[in-house]
Amino acid sequence: AEYMGKRSGMDLPTVLERFYSAKSTEEKNQLEIILQQFKERSDVMTQCRAILCSSTHDTSVWFAASVVQENIQKKWSSVPEAEQAQWRTLLFEILTTRMQHFPAFALNKLCQCIVMIGRLEWPHAYPQFFDDTVRLVSHTGTVMVGLRLMMMVSEDFTSTNARGTSFRKKQLRDGLIAHLHLMYTSLYQILSSPDCTHEIRSLALTSLPQLIAVDPNCISLPPPLLHLITSIATGDDPSVIASCFPVFYEILTKPSLPPLLHPTISPILQVCARSVSNVANTSRDLLQANLADEFIMRLNHLLHAIASNHLHRALQVAPDMLLTIFVHLVKYTLVMWESSDLSSLLEVWDSAMDAVTDNSDSFPTAFVNNLGEIAVSLLSSLLANAQPSNAASITHSLYTDEIDSERALEDVVQLVSIDDNSISSRSRSSANQNDDLASYSIMVGATGTHISHILKTACKISDAYHDRSIGTVLAIVQPVLDSYRVMVTQSVLPEHPDWMVVNACIATKLISCVAVGSREETLAILNGLLELTCVYLHQQPPPPPLSPQQADFQLCIDTIATHLLFAIQNFFPWLADYRWTHPHLVEMVNEVVLSMLLRNNLTDNTYMTATSLLSSFAVCVRPQVLWDSVSSRIEAIAKTSQGRCPEAQARLLLALSQVILCLPTPSNNSNVPRQPTASSQEVWAPRAMMLKTLLEPWVSRYLQLASTIGSTESSMVLDVSTKLFAGIVKAVRFGETSQKRIVTECLQSTLPAVLTLVGTFQHSPVMLEVLLDYMVVVLDALRKHVGVEMIQRVINVFVPLFCGDSLELMLNQKQETVFTLYRTFLQTLTVLLEEPAAEFDLFIPWIHSLVMGQFAVKLDFQRNTELTVDFVSVVRALLIHGWKLFHSSPQTIPNLEQLVKFLFHTLEIRDPDVVKSSASALEDANRRHRLFSRFRSHPCC
Repeated sequence: AEYMGKRSGMDLPTVLERFYSAKSTEEKNQLEIILQQFKERSDVMTQCRAILCSSTHDTSVWFAASVVQENIQKKWSSVPEAEQAQWRTLLFEILTTRMQHFPAFALNKLCQCIVMIGRLEWPHAYPQFFDDTVRLVSHTGTVMVGLRLMMMVSEDFTSTNARGTSFRKKQLRDGLIAHLHLMYTSLYQILSSPDCTHEIRSLALTSLPQLIAVDPNCISLPPPLLHLITSIATGDDPSVIASCFPVFYEILTKPSLPPLLHPTISPILQVCARSVSNVANTSRDLLQANLADEFIMRLNHLLHAIASNHLHRALQVAPDMLLTIFVHLVKYTLVMWESSDLSSLLEVWDSAMDAVTDNSDSFPTAFVNNLGEIAVSLLSSLLANAQPSNAASITHSLYTDEIDSERALEDVVQLVSIDDNSISSRSRSSANQNDDLASYSIMVGATGTHISHILKTACKISDAYHDRSIGTVLAIVQPVLDSYRVMVTQSVLPEHPDWMVVNACIATKLISCVAVGSREETLAILNGLLELTCVYLHQQPPPPPLSPQQADFQLCIDTIATHLLFAIQNFFPWLADYRWTHPHLVEMVNEVVLSMLLRNNLTDNTYMTATSLLSSFAVCVRPQVLWDSVSSRIEAIAKTSQGRCPEAQARLLLALSQVILCLPTPSNNSNVPRQPTASSQEVWAPRAMMLKTLLEPWVSRYLQLASTIGSTESSMVLDVSTKLFAGIVKAVRFGETSQKRIVTECLQSTLPAVLTLVGTFQHSPVMLEVLLDYMVVVLDALRKHVGVEMIQRVINVFVPLFCGDSLELMLNQKQETVFTLYRTFLQTLTVLLEEPAAEFDLFIPWIHSLVMGQFAVKLDFQRNTELTVDFVSVVRALLIHGWKLFHSSPQTIPNLEQLVKFLFHTLEIRDPDVVKSSASALEDANRRHRLFSRFRSHPCC
């Protein structure tokens, strides 16, 4: 006060009060200068001690504690040891004797000072730190502040973000673990005491999860404490029960538990079942009035732990109780239908279905069957409620003043439209429509916000219990198909066309789950889809110009037709196995595919979906009837892409290329008599000419653009074209030599152009990824055909990029595209090393010099573990395939030693995938070349 009086004519409380209430910046700056000058005094610690020991002004005490904390953090090492000891004693004395005079924010600041001293001085200068902490918890008058201090210690001593070396962090964590039993004992005494108040109980339960989280497999947790907590959780106070849930959650997420804790699992499940039942039988209004959101959130986390981590252990001790939980969970899920917590509940079902699907053999048959009945009962309710036409809240949100009802169809169709920017020989999975549904959910309000997750859960249930689910799925799908049939045949737009579009998307996703097997119901779905698509194809669009009503109608049926095509694709894997027993279905699909492509006035989205259908049909089913149909009409089909966007044109060209390359020839079709006089070259010559005719305009344009790249449009065409060429090469990856030779002849001239483009786009990781992907598939599929000289040119162009500073900088900034580039390049090097042809041996010393001399120095193997696994694959290939070369001369023996040392070094990286790949590489090298016998006396072993 004397110091402040001399500086400003005010004491410290007055300065602080005026500082925090100052309205003008000028006044606040002046007061801040005074406070800063006080902090910089040489005897500031003495002044703060006096304030803490005598002041009753809350803000002054907090300010003094803040100054002490700042000095401990920055200047503690310069404080004399005697004064350090005084402060250690003084802070605990202040908490013990003056706690009632301080507000919570000041007590927290004092606790932070003590934790900071413990972090700096335990165990050498302050070995009794943990004992002093527990003593505060055990004393009746200081139990609250002691619990706060214990929570701060557990958080600080386990934090990975705190300052300090990794050794010091481990030392602090191990110290906390060593004293856990002492802390558990003190908490048991508090919770079992008859004097334990509601406030103390809540704080004690809140402090437990952090301690259990650091306790390895709960080896220090005493069973009496856990029994006590489960008995507390059987009470009627929702807030107390909610405080117990995080404790149970931490226990159930442990990979294993000591046998002494196994008897406590059943009581935990009983608490969970009782809580779920109480919520399930409570109306939503009462739920909002009586239970906080915190209760629901913590209960859902606990349920997720049971479903994802604990099903096996729970089954061993309480199988009936586990099923009881799921029975109540069905009603609980529906009660929470319009809640923001519905997604977390659906994740519980997702985890349970994943566990059953992935490990069905490890579960008792009775449990799997009973859980199936429960899950399918939920499935029926989920699907019924998810349909927009059954959800009143969606009706309200779609047609309120905020949304223009006249544009509802246009908006929804745009939101759920199909848009896939990548060219791929693989048909697009209906699961990718989650984004479409999520976009739709933004518009449809509370119930609709979960529609994509509801469908995901429904699909998981259908996958896990296909036979039980098919009737439920059909009950949802069939009315959608019937409604669409009526709409197309009568040319009448329904009252709510947006619902039709979304229901079609829902039906497509559900069909993907049951499109397996040859059951009568499944075949009926495929037949219905094909017939319905034929109905669409027979409907002729009116000539332009279209009226607004006609445009809405055409847009609606085109969008739904797109979903029908996706649904048909789901049956192709099954049709590939049964095409000989169901030839009429193959012929119907063939007719639908070609008729769809030849139809006029298709939107680009529907057209591209039809090209994907053609690709999938050719690659997956490979029917002879498709080749007979396409080969006779290939020019007419090719012309259908004229005037469309470059991606649509490229998709069709990729599909036709796959038809030419993948469909059976008379020489490899088992159902067609082989022509003994026809050589392989004679058989493929007509197809080679056909493919060359299709690709020649694209290749010529590609070469031209590669030399004159300038506009954004030309960059887009190059991107699409490169993906097209990559897709064609992938189609013959496992094909015959004749197929690979044809593709090489057609695309050989594009390789130098790609090398030119690498220099043009060297600062564009996205385009580099496209170019590198093309080069990788070429080297993988066609390396023997393009020649060693071209491969050397390709590698020499890409190496400077990966050894330069720009990509390395972006890699350190964790840019995902660059990360993928490095992984792809390493995988390419592995492919070259594993090629058995003798001419590829010349790459071995060069790749060794590159990866061990440059990459091994640049890459951070501790941070990028996935990249490390790919790097280990390269080292393994060098060690195994370069052994003969390196072992042949004393000058190259150190190369082998360097590789072995690296693999032993990676065993120290704490990542299971890295250790597994390194150990596997060493094992392979030992099995092939007796590695351990040869290096037994070497220091690296």
